Amino acid sequence: MGNEPPAPHSTRPVHPSRRRLLGSAALTGGFAAVLAAAGSSRAETPAAPTDPVDRPVPGADAAHGTTWSPEEFGAVGDGRTDDTGALQAAVDAVRDAGSGTVELREGAVYLVSSVDIQHGLTLEGHGARILRPPHHPQGVRTLTTQHRPARTAEQHASAIVLRDLTVDGAIHEQGAFRDYEQEQSSLIFLNGQRDGPYRQVVRISGVTVQNSVSDGIHLWTATDATITDLRGVDCFRGGLTITGGDNRVRVDGYRGSGEFTGAHIDIELDTLSNGRFHGDFEIRDAIVEDGPHTRPTDIECGDGGRAVLENCAFRSGFTMMGLNGTIRVTDCELHGKDGDEGLVPRVVHRGDDVVFTRCDFRAHGTRVGTPRSEILAGVRIQQTYSFDAAALFNPRKVVFDRCTFSPAPAEGTNDGGEPVVGVWVAGSRPSDGQVVVRGCSFGQGLDHAVDLTLGGHLVLEGTNRIDSRIGFRVGSLPPGDSRHRIEENGSLTPGEHTVEMWQRGG
Repeated sequence: MGNEPPAPHSTRPVHPSRRRLLGSAALTGGFAAVLAAAGSSRAETPAAPTDPVDRPVPGADAAHGTTWSPEEFGAVGDGRTDDTGALQAAVDAVRDAGSGTVELREGAVYLVSSVDIQHGLTLEGHGARILRPPHHPQGVRTLTTQHRPARTAEQHASAIVLRDLTVDGAIHEQGAFRDYEQEQSSLIFLNGQRDGPYRQVVRISGVTVQNSVSDGIHLWTATDATITDLRGVDCFRGGLTITGGDNRVRVDGYRGSGEFTGAHIDIELDTLSNGRFHGDFEIRDAIVEDGPHTRPTDIECGDGGRAVLENCAFRSGFTMMGLNGTIRVTDCELHGKDGDEGLVPRVVHRGDDVVFTRCDFRAHGTRVGTPRSEILAGVRIQQTYSFDAAALFNPRKVVFDRCTFSPAPAEGTNDGGEPVVGVWVAGSRPSDGQVVVRGCSFGQGLDHAVDLTLGGHLVLEGTNRIDSRIGFRVGSLPPGDSRHRIEENGSLTPGEHTVEMWQRGG
């Protein structure tokens, strides 16, 4: 156990969890200036990094020449007999051979506490299930590389392949977990060599992670992961959680649902690798359904990193943050959520060079007739904290290009609380950066298209269709106050429900 990596979230006192910090900020109302995004407003996908540590090894894969089964080492697969030793023995046979395949039996249920896995392993599930025993110890992962990360170029070039299996954490038999009592008990934990040139190369396909008191899949530092057709159900901390630096992850197909699931996709970089929190992520075809305890999807690329999201639907809110990085969100459906994570968790949260293209934003929140204490918005642009003090003074842009904004059905307006708006700029100076609205549509049922009462620099381009009751709401400024700057470079088209295009006050 001496070479075990530190607990992935052990650095929280230095860089606190946003899921917890946002909740406390919402209660205190302590929101600071707008932080907007960097560089170009074009919506093309930014190029991947060229740093060698960020490049995968071409053709990295596991060999398939030698095959073992847990049954050869005494596994029963009935869901009652402890098969941990047998599965570990099969995996160790692959390690001793250098590479190979462990094939699980179709229809089998293997009761497994914890198994160390390594480079060169293909775990072929054939639809089998790996089940966690009741009363599982905190901090013990079911499938883990924490004791066997890739440490050489040869190991780097030999992938771990996990395919066609279910890993089940038996959440109802594990005791208390809702206060993060078991947050280190991931079902699958993958990491490479921290602060080194070699990654843990991983290929995951057709895997379901479910019923976890912690994460479904947790990627820590230095992983190069390609994930297709992942399903996460009732994973309390997240179906897919990424917390360390120097990760490169491609996701093509994710389905998230369940009562207990946290953020589903939670990219929250809080551990340095090679001196940075950098990450490079592409996520396509991800659908996250809302649930009674589902938290917002959390995307952070960090330290000049990159995040690309395409054709996704995040129906439980979202939080996005890039420290001097790039975030591109294209053809996505983005919902808000009102709850204990903060009343408007859909936040462009210190995003540098953030561009939303053809996205559909829907403001959710308290139902009609219930007073609200916060504005409900399709997007709130705000800052609550930063890892990089220098970045706070680096003016950037947040761009909305051909996006639509509307309230969710039955939200209603003017119900005794704050208004429902498309974009809320939650406090800024014009020098802090621009919010660019280009060719967007703000639908009937919104109180305001854009709320700028706390300040900011708004740039209007192209033809923006305004069908909200009020178009733009800006504050009443005392003499000499220059917190607001508005550039109307294009035309505004009012709809039949628009009462007033510009409103000052508040």
